[in-house]
Amino acid sequence: TLQTGLGRIPDAVLSALAAHRGLRLHSGLIGDGVLALIRAGALAEGPSALVGVAIGSPALYDALDTGHFQFRPVSVTHDAATLAGIDRLVTINSAMAVDLFGQVFAESGPGGFQSGPGGASDYARGARQSAGGLRIIAMPSCAKGGSRIVAPGEGPGPVSLSRFDVDCIITEHGIADLRFKTYGQRAAALIGIAAPEHREALDIAWRDSARHIQED
Repeated sequence: TLQTGLGRIPDAVLSALAAHRGLRLHSGLIGDGVLALIRAGALAEGPSALVGVAIGSPALYDALDTGHFQFRPVSVTHDAATLAGIDRLVTINSAMAVDLFGQVFAESGPGGFQSGPGGASDYARGARQSAGGLRIIAMPSCAKGGSRIVAPGEGPGPVSLSRFDVDCIITEHGIADLRFKTYGQRAAALIGIAAPEHREALDIAWRDSARHIQED
């Protein structure tokens, strides 16, 4: 069962899953990326997509008139007990930046605040309680030449997801699986998926920060 948001990254992820079968959706928002799953027959038969809101093209709205979709209020789509009861709930969201502790920043960009925290924290906590759940942040490694993996304390705006609310960070350079890692191991994994031209600066910034951290 997948949860995604809106935008190019979620749409690309869903398109890449079109060869799968028996998929389910449980999400507050869906967009045109869902069309790839519908057209490929990737969704499980019957009512396999419980969602709150659909925002997209006329083609998306036309495709909603099937037996797959159930529309429910936020009290259902974001309910902690409901999410915890979904086996193998995989949440896939994006972010403006992630720091070397694994903290996620998703609300503010160069032009200021762009959104509130949304439902990502609700889904992260639900997936944490789900049997076999997985919490993924997918994002490009750079934006306008700047690294979106940043040094501790350099994230834009408030922390949207704490370091306890994320399992894996994915960029075009690979996957940083942060589970069961020390601070240093997490930082090394994140530097490894940063854009190559920013890795040295991130390594220097981490070594400076690490002087103040004691680990067993």
